[in-house]
Amino acid sequence: MNSYTLRCIWLFGLVMVLLNCRENPLATDERREYIASEPIESPEPVASVSAVEFTPAHLSDEVTLLNLGGGSVDWTIIQHPPWIAISEAQGRFIERSQTLRLDIRDNRVRSDTIGTITIETNVDTIEIWVGYFESREVTESIIERANQIIIDRVGRDFFYTYISLNHQKTHYRPPTLFCIKDPGDCSQFLRYPHFLMVYDFVMPDKSFVEEFIEFVVDTSGAYIEEGKLYGVPNCRDTTSECAFPIDEKQAKQIACNAGLERGIEAWRTSFHWYGGAWQTYVWSVSNTLGISNLGTMQFTSHGKTVIIDANSGVVLEMLSWVKMV
Repeated sequence: MNSYTLRCIWLFGLVMVLLNCRENPLATDERREYIASEPIESPEPVASVSAVEFTPAHLSDEVTLLNLGGGSVDWTIIQHPPWIAISEAQGRFIERSQTLRLDIRDNRVRSDTIGTITIETNVDTIEIWVGYFESREVTESIIERANQIIIDRVGRDFFYTYISLNHQKTHYRPPTLFCIKDPGDCSQFLRYPHFLMVYDFVMPDKSFVEEFIEFVVDTSGAYIEEGKLYGVPNCRDTTSECAFPIDEKQAKQIACNAGLERGIEAWRTSFHWYGGAWQTYVWSVSNTLGISNLGTMQFTSHGKTVIIDANSGVVLEMLSWVKMV
């Protein structure tokens, strides 16, 4: 190989090296431009709760600030009631959450008071309502009036045979959420506090009847009409409304006759109160018709439910349902 040929090969190699050196910066620039053009998700701060209730037995609580978006959240508490101490006044978090501890200052709080905690972030403002309320006992006179509300619908014998007050679940109902919805009526509400009355409804001769009754009364024991009278059948004048002759086996047969498909899993049944327009006890019989894969390990199942009157056996509704599994 002569010297001319060697020089040509050397020059060719040099040109290729220079070309490669020029291409790499271009590729890097293009890659940087592409990365820079990707949208950066903005932060979306929210609080884990909208209201916190305190009582003499509950003097501390926690609120978690969450970032549902990307980036970081800068926050500062710009207002809070003087009777609440907060673990931190400001901060920044890049992770998904930051938890704040709230404590009642006994020497500054007065009975039955409400206020707001205002948190300013680099996106918007978050408000959390807080309230401190003295505990109130459910007196015997309140219980007697509440009992009578049920007796008026089912009769005295039925009540004392199958229904009893659940003392653990019956309690005074602090009005924080009510005061948030209607602050103008908050003082009126506090003059006539509400109590959640909860009763067990059990019929030993019908093992499937193991339900509960729930409604709200005020300090006089008067039923609060705006609330729900949940689980109280109306059978004082029509005793058949409390007979519940349809059992689980009969409910399944009625659902089959109504056209409920077998599905891919065993049918599920439930005896329960059905509110809305019906206000009665029913059987629900549900099938599963399929399971869908949404990707990323998320699945939904779907099927149908037949609602059957537990006294007459009449099919009230057939509903379609979908849920995450």
